[in-house]
Amino acid sequence: MRILLINPWICDVAAYDFWLKPLGILYVGAILERWGVEVELLDFMDRHSPFYVSFLENSGLRIRQGRYGSGKFYHEELFPPPPQLQGIPRRFKRYGWPRKIAEERVRKIIRRFDAVFITSCMTYWYWGIVETVKLIKEICNLPIFLGGIYVNLVEWHARSLGKEHGFEVVKGVGVAPVIEAMRKLTGYEYSGDFDWFEDLHPAYHLYNHSLPYGVLMTSVGCPMRCTYCITPRLWGGLKSKKAKKVIYEVDMLIDMGAENIVFFDDAFLLNPDVDEVLDLLAKYAGKVRFLLPNGVHARLLTMELACKLKRANFVLIYLGYESSGSLQYKTGGKVTDEDLKKAVHNLKKAGYGPEEIKVYIMVNMPGQRKEDVEKAIEFCENLDVDYSLNEYTPIPGTLDWVGLVKEGKLDPDVDPLLLNNSVLPYWWEHGMDVETIEKLKRIKNRRLR
Repeated sequence: MRILLINPWICDVAAYDFWLKPLGILYVGAILERWGVEVELLDFMDRHSPFYVSFLENSGLRIRQGRYGSGKFYHEELFPPPPQLQGIPRRFKRYGWPRKIAEERVRKIIRRFDAVFITSCMTYWYWGIVETVKLIKEICNLPIFLGGIYVNLVEWHARSLGKEHGFEVVKGVGVAPVIEAMRKLTGYEYSGDFDWFEDLHPAYHLYNHSLPYGVLMTSVGCPMRCTYCITPRLWGGLKSKKAKKVIYEVDMLIDMGAENIVFFDDAFLLNPDVDEVLDLLAKYAGKVRFLLPNGVHARLLTMELACKLKRANFVLIYLGYESSGSLQYKTGGKVTDEDLKKAVHNLKKAGYGPEEIKVYIMVNMPGQRKEDVEKAIEFCENLDVDYSLNEYTPIPGTLDWVGLVKEGKLDPDVDPLLLNNSVLPYWWEHGMDVETIEKLKRIKNRRLR
């Protein structure tokens, strides 16, 4: 049995490689290999693939690289855009590999496989799945199975899309959806008597080339119940990986050439073994850089942890702040102004400079006023730290989503393309409009000048 794994294109009005790696499909690869299945990976978003790099060089294209391995994606505009986006004044693009390169790679290897497994992420990126499936169907008629976050959040939409474009949908996390896909494919019941997260490691070897950065998770899930976050519903609690297993994966990525290792946990500081993890990571100081870009819990960032992060060479720390004012409590009480102030103080005292600390501020949350965002910006500027304005999107299944649907402010059957945070302000009358959001962004632009 041979399975081709594909990380599909992103189709969006904007996309940037802030350390995007498809950890889900890499764990699927590890599960399949445990069962003796032969697997290969095509990551249409892999900026470091030799085929992609060669295309850029031969085309004379130079695409800007960012810090620590991040960077811009190549893109091709899709015109006309999907009918759902007609009237939205933004260019809709396919990000990642040029279609020509993707088609060449698929044509070259597809005949040796028995099926294709495709992953998914943001609900509003589903058009990338459509583009990927269309490409495969032009070349062959292998069974295609789709899993991932999009499926888990809007299963009804994924199944409708599957009927239209000819693919199967498998819902769930961990080993369960892989077992289901293999049962449908082979009729055989594969064993799930192992801990997929603790016993297995993401199958990075499937890339077959060096990587300037890699992404890991020391835990999945989160015990918090923030109204805007879907993580607790997806994972049902916090599941952690033992420190020695984390170190094994760090070594694995270093052996592949990674100079930057990014931890994308939703609750990194809540891992019971976080102290041991940081102590063990300290031995890599000077050899590799570590990053925490997913907004750690400021309330938990003690002086001791700040010092350990510095000793372990964590060079970029993002803190979750979200908003100022009463919304801090209404959305779950994860962080207060005082929590953020103490966290920044501890990080600076541990040796971090303002450019190494970044704070997430959400814009366009339900019930959020323009003044709430302005106060949050002012608070960050007074702390002398950088901040990122992240446009909010209501995620299906969250407490926010349930409330908005109940109040008649969102149609539960809204097309996911319209939930894109860059598209939402153009049509959603219950939030901030485009002009208001742009004015808030200009506050930061003035500071940068």
